[in-house]
Order: sequence, then C-alpha cells, then structure tokens
Amino acid sequence: MPTGCRLAHCKATDEWHAVSSDSAAAPRSLPVRSSREGGGRSVMPEAKAPPAAPARSVRVLILAADRARGARRVRALQKADVDATWSLAINRAEVARAHPFDFDLVLADSGPKVKPLLDAVRRSQPDLPVVLLRRRASSGTRAARSRPGVIYCDDESRLAETLGEVRSRAGAVSTTADPEAMAWQRSREALWQTVDTLQALIQASPVAIMTLDAEGRVTLWNPAAERMFGWSPGEVIGRPLPIVPPEKRDEHRALRQRAFAGEWIAGVEVLRRHKDGRPIQVRLSTAPMHGPDGAVIGVLGMLVDITDRKTAEQALRESEAKFRTLAEESPNIIFIHQDGRVVYANRRAADLMGFTRHEFYAEEFDFLQWLAPESRPAAADNFRRQQRCENVPPTVYTLVTRDGGRIEGLHTTTLIDYDGRPAILGIITDVTESRRAERALAESEDRYRRLVENARDIIFRYALRPEPRFEFVSPAATEIVGYTPEEFCSDPDFGRRLVHPDDYPLLVRVDSRDPLRLRWIHKDGRIVWTEQRNVGVYDEAGRLVAIEASPATSRPRSRPRKRRNVATGRSCSSTKPAGSSGRPSTWKPSAIRPFGPSPR
Repeated sequence: MPTGCRLAHCKATDEWHAVSSDSAAAPRSLPVRSSREGGGRSVMPEAKAPPAAPARSVRVLILAADRARGARRVRALQKADVDATWSLAINRAEVARAHPFDFDLVLADSGPKVKPLLDAVRRSQPDLPVVLLRRRASSGTRAARSRPGVIYCDDESRLAETLGEVRSRAGAVSTTADPEAMAWQRSREALWQTVDTLQALIQASPVAIMTLDAEGRVTLWNPAAERMFGWSPGEVIGRPLPIVPPEKRDEHRALRQRAFAGEWIAGVEVLRRHKDGRPIQVRLSTAPMHGPDGAVIGVLGMLVDITDRKTAEQALRESEAKFRTLAEESPNIIFIHQDGRVVYANRRAADLMGFTRHEFYAEEFDFLQWLAPESRPAAADNFRRQQRCENVPPTVYTLVTRDGGRIEGLHTTTLIDYDGRPAILGIITDVTESRRAERALAESEDRYRRLVENARDIIFRYALRPEPRFEFVSPAATEIVGYTPEEFCSDPDFGRRLVHPDDYPLLVRVDSRDPLRLRWIHKDGRIVWTEQRNVGVYDEAGRLVAIEASPATSRPRSRPRKRRNVATGRSCSSTKPAGSSGRPSTWKPSAIRPFGPSPR
C-alpha cells in the first residue's frame, strides 16, 4: 500500500480501499481485493488486519473447601502472573450470590467438599470452563483432559500454562475483530448486564424470592426471604424448603406439582412459618423456570407477608360482629343512613317504629317520614350540617310510629366510613318517659316554689359541710327577722350572729324528739322566739351534711302566776318546785300554742 495511505472499507461494494491520508491532496482510492473474491474471509494483501479488540482480565470463580485453601489458590493465581479478577466461594450460598454467568472460568479443588459446589455451577452454566487442581497426576489424567470444558492441573506452577490452554479453547481473554466473535462478545456482555440487573433486583426486592429445583431443594434465597422467615441462605440452600408447616405439606406438594406442570399461580394465600415457629400468612405467586430444551427445571416463588393485613381483617370482622351484636341487643334505635337511604336499622327500630327492615331499606322510603312535622325543619338543617362535617349536638325530635303514635327521641349522629363511603350513624334514645317525668318534676318544683314563697313561716336549709352556712332561706325571713334571703346566704357566719349564742347548738341538733325553741335576733335587735323540728340530711357515707327546718314564730312563755289558796289563805306558784321538770303543773287553754308542748 502506498505510503501516506490508510485502509477504508466500503459497505456498498464490500471492498477495502487505500485512501490517502494527506488532507491537502485530493482523495485517492486504490482498489484492494474484495472479500467476495475467492470466497471465505477477506484476504487483504499489502494490508494488515484490523486491530484486535482491547484485552480484559479473565474473571475466575474459585471454589475451595475452606477459606485457607481458597487463600492458597488466590496466591497461586497471583504467582501465575495472570491478569485476572477472582471471587471465592466455599458454600452453596456464596455460589448463589456469585452467579456463574459473571465469570469466564472456574478454578476448583478436587475433593468431596467442593464437588457439590462444582455440580451446582455446572448445572446452572454447563459451558463454563473448569480448571480442576489436583495434587498429583493419575492414570486417568489424560482421559480427563479430553473431557470438554474440564482441564486438570496437577501442579500449581503450571497454572499459567493451563490458563493459556483455557484461553485458546474459549477465547476468554481477548477476541479478534471478527464480526461473529464481536457479536458473540456483545451478546455475552448483554447477558452479563441482564444477569447483574436481575441479581440486583432479587437482592433489593422487598418481596421474598426463592427458587426450587426438581427435587424441591432451595437454589435461591434472597435477603427479603431471610428477613421474613429467619433462615439464612446457608441454612436453606440445597435443602428442602423449611418454611412449610407439617400440616401444610400436602398443599405445598400440590402447588409445586402444578408449577412443574407449567401452570402460573398468582395470589394464593397460604400459611407458612417463621424460624421461631410463629405462623406467617403470605400471598404466594409462582412461575415455572424452563431449561434450554423447554422442560421445566425449577420453580420461582415470590411471597408477600400479609400477616398484618389478615390480622387487621380479622379484627375488623370481630369489630363488625361486636357492633352488630351490640346494635341488635341495644334498647336504642340504631341506623346507618347513606346516599339518601337507610342501609341498616336494628331490631329496636323495627319494633318501636312499626316498619319492617325491608321497608326501611327500600329506595322509596323517606327518612323524614319518621319525624313529626314540627321536627322536620330542624332535622333537615342538622342533616345538612352533618354532611358538611360540622359538629351537631344531640337533639330531641318527635318520632311518629306507623300507627300514629308519638315518641320523643334524643338523636345523636356522627359521620362514619361504611363500605368505603361516608355515611351517618344515628342513635335514637327513647326519652318519652323521662321527658314526661321531667315535666312532672318541673310542675312539682313549681308548686313547691310557690308554696315556699307564699309560706308565712321561715323555711331554710343550713349546710354543715364543707363549712356551716345557709344554702336556702324562704322570703318569709325578711318579715320575721328583717334580713333578706340573700343576706342569709352571703355570709358563712350569719347563722352564729343571727341565732342567740346560747341557742346555736339547738340550730344543728337533730336528735330531739320535741320541738326546739330558739331565739333569733331581729335586725332591729329584738328577740324573736321560734319553735322548729330539725330534719337531718346525710350523704352516702352516713355523715350529717345539712339541716332542713321550718321555724314557726311563738311568744315567750309567760312568767308563773301566783294564786291564793282558799283553804290556807296563802298564795302559791303554779309551777313545780326547783328540781322538777320545770313544766306547769296545770295548763290553761290559752297556754296551748301551735308547735308547743302538749299537756301531760
């Protein structure tokens, strides 16, 4: 090829041309032999082949019986002066994490501990070259070397030579610019990228992912499965699935048979168990895994923990059952109003109102027909306020039964979520009797109030706890002692100042069978005599807490009058001598006063 030229390939004619590399000169092309001439690969005389693709380091998966032997294999690989990257695996879990698709060859020890690991690698990647290290050659070495994909190395010092033989067989280190080789290399790189993506997805997935082989042994166990069930990959890889409870093994076997028959299973809720024995509710989905020949070689399973959801659903069912039991046995009317209709009414509603439940639930049933005409405007207004999520206080409405009876009901309503939509829960308490009693009590209190206000005698309540004071005094007190009821109740010490000091103990005395005579001090200073019977008021503990009484005014007792004894001509007193009871020996009709002592 002339000096200062370079090779260029024309895709239209499939010819190589020597093109001048001088930018100043006009382009010149010299035809070179076409790849179509002579058949086969392109033969370009006077020109070198295109440069080879850049070499990369060989990726080696080291299988050893333990860490120490694995370290010796790494040192041997380093002494062989081979540009290589390596990964060590001593158990099935590490083999699963270091996927064989990521490597160019396997460097393994020969021994019973490594053989299961090697078999697992060969099952997943049969075409992966294997270099098997042995201590000394045997008679079967030459025959073993003739096996495809397996090369024996009897001496670690010959490891570089053995790896060179692997390079020549598989082309793992470098490839030429051959289009077929480059296409194969690109396909392999795409496969590595796909495997890496899939492996990252499996490792990062929050869903438990596992795979089983045809014998039911675990071949893949991701971190989410370890978190969900408690077993590590080293405890389950290569062993039967441990998460199936004994009573669910037949169910598991049937599901596995369906999956190996090629069926896709989605969303089956099954019971599994944790390592500590507690049950776990999961939703299971499976898919068959096919081999190169299309046969099912394994099953992939994905499990989602739904224990919390099932627990919440069970709690919801129990809550609904309790609500219905409570609602059906409640003495109150309980209903649910949604979308302009009554969707639930309890037994009490049917019994009290006279309608059947089917009538309540009918579309044409008008909720307002429960109410009397005078209660409908307020009920409609509260209903609109309830729909605006405003707080509606309990309200008394008048209900009209089917036979025309009227019931006073206390309505309490609240917004709830019913079947995923907002609704109004209403509780109606029949207050007809209590309202009637309240009206009767109000009438009685009104009569009592009028009686007290018009009474001519004082009526009072004197509290003893927590401090002595008048709690109530009738208006007659102003006329009798000159003080208003407000003056009585405003001062805690008013009782001590109003009653004569010698008579104050009688104010709080309740053990007397006879009326008590007290002296009250009028506002103008004079003494007012009264007679009263004290009635004690006690609390739940039996303590005296108040005195109720109605003092009646009376005149003081007149001084004893002397009379002359007709027989002796002496005057004598009508009272008994000192030391007697002090009562008059004789009583005149004028001496008998209301509330006074009766003659003996």
